[in-house]
Amino acid sequence: MKRTILSGLAIAALLIGGGAAFAADLAVKSAPPPAPVPVNSWTGFYFDVAAGWQRNSYNWNTDFPGGPFTSSWSSSQTDGSLAGHIGYQQQFGWVVAGLEIGALRGWNNNFNTGAVSAVAGTPTPCGFAGAGLACQNALDSVSTFGGKLGVAWNDWLIYGVGGRAFNANLKSRLVTPAGLNFDQWAPQSTTGWYAGGGFDYMLLKTRLIDLIGGVEYEHINLGSIEQFAQNQGFAPGTFQHSTSAKVDAVWGKLTVKWNPLGN
Repeated sequence: MKRTILSGLAIAALLIGGGAAFAADLAVKSAPPPAPVPVNSWTGFYFDVAAGWQRNSYNWNTDFPGGPFTSSWSSSQTDGSLAGHIGYQQQFGWVVAGLEIGALRGWNNNFNTGAVSAVAGTPTPCGFAGAGLACQNALDSVSTFGGKLGVAWNDWLIYGVGGRAFNANLKSRLVTPAGLNFDQWAPQSTTGWYAGGGFDYMLLKTRLIDLIGGVEYEHINLGSIEQFAQNQGFAPGTFQHSTSAKVDAVWGKLTVKWNPLGN
């Protein structure tokens, strides 16, 4: 009798232990570890197209060597803006660094009308006399080359940009009320610097191509150009003026990034 009781207890212990092990195995199998969350890589070559708004600001300083006065004035104009960039960026943990070239241009690219003389014989703020005589400036496309540095967080990239700026044509002229050029100076190139920043958002990621949306702001400061009287019978050295320009632009942009390693 005693042997029968001991045998029953041993069998019960085996069943309880086996059941507990089976239950533990089921618990492990029913709760697998969560799958790793994919991390976006911002490494790759990219190009973007952008459209938005820009404001061109001009400074004009006129000097009459040995003459009665000097003068200066400022003006500005707003315009739609088109831009684009091509570059490469590399991600190092949270940090993204790269180099890029870019270009921007106003949609209309018209001359602005700055200072206008109201009375004959009264100089305009840019230093020239004549009823209705207008002083005008215009800026062609601007190219940029510089660096990019940002911080990545999953689908977002917040970054700053900066470097050298190059302008193909900074133009100025005097115009009569009838729209005739009283004097027009040859366009000249000038250089300067730019700085800005923005953010990107990963819209679509594939193995080789990513589609990215974003917003960017840039401030561009272009150096002065010196221009001399050359038309209307003015003697060389009669007068000269310097012109400089600044641009503030903001765009919405769409970027295509190529992942060279498929990451």
